[in-house]
Amino acid sequence: MSAPSPNNDRADNEAQNNKRSQYKTSPLHAAVSGAFAGGLARTIVAPIERIKLLMQLQSSLPQEYMNKNSWQIASNIYLTQGVRVFWKGNWANLWNQAGISGLNFFFMDYYKAVSNWYFPGNHNTSNVILSSLLSGGLAGGTATTVLYPIQFIRTKMAADLGTTNQPWTIIRNTIQSDGIRGIYQGYGISIVGVFVYRSLHLGGYDAIKTVYLDKDNGKEDDGAAPISWMYRFMVAQFVSLVAGTICYPIDSVRRRLMMQVGGERPKLFRNAWHAFQIIFVKEGIRGFYLGLGPNLVRSIGNALVLVTYDAVKNILP
Repeated sequence: MSAPSPNNDRADNEAQNNKRSQYKTSPLHAAVSGAFAGGLARTIVAPIERIKLLMQLQSSLPQEYMNKNSWQIASNIYLTQGVRVFWKGNWANLWNQAGISGLNFFFMDYYKAVSNWYFPGNHNTSNVILSSLLSGGLAGGTATTVLYPIQFIRTKMAADLGTTNQPWTIIRNTIQSDGIRGIYQGYGISIVGVFVYRSLHLGGYDAIKTVYLDKDNGKEDDGAAPISWMYRFMVAQFVSLVAGTICYPIDSVRRRLMMQVGGERPKLFRNAWHAFQIIFVKEGIRGFYLGLGPNLVRSIGNALVLVTYDAVKNILP
């Protein structure tokens, strides 16, 4: 048996050091890149996001918004309130998306670094996929827990029609009527949905990229340079459509639970499971997918977050 080569030992040590260095520095880059990508993409698709929310929350809105399609709702908003109102509440959406994207990618890198110790083997496809999916889900759950109050404010402001409620007014009214717990209405079902969504969205994108690179290069170098931007966007769009469609009913229930606090109307739902039952009985399957059309269009923004993140992260030193 031949003795191990000193050069091979040195190369292995350098590879391990580079790997550890990557996990020490990449989370910060991930946070900055993700925040920029999320803020930019969400501002672009803010009008579509608002129309989607109004379609999801028709049961909580005035009669003129009931049983309307996306074009009718958009036309009604434009004729009665003008163009600027399409970005109403966008500051909360901007802070939320910049923050949640930054935290998502930050924790994605962190959890992936941790999971690699439990699922060793960079060239084992099943380990790579499992590590990516688990890391994406955990990252999404952590980020949502931190920023859930901002998501609550965003939903309430986007659903306000013709009012001038400010964030602090929404918070005050909610606490007065429901206490601190009111701000976290829908949190339980949200965590379930976001874990599945981010597993498919963040984790699925990362897994496809990594497996593709392993197949072509045997390694992942310099921000996945061999992958064309068109290929990246196609992969990002695919995972965004799949994740968004699968998790849409959970998001609909979460939004409705948010909307029933801090208002004068009686509460319709005791909890998430009760909401699923009531919506199904009164509205059928269609009730869970109100606003799905605009959401599919909005998935372009979700894809842009992933691709912009790659681009910005490659630019950062």
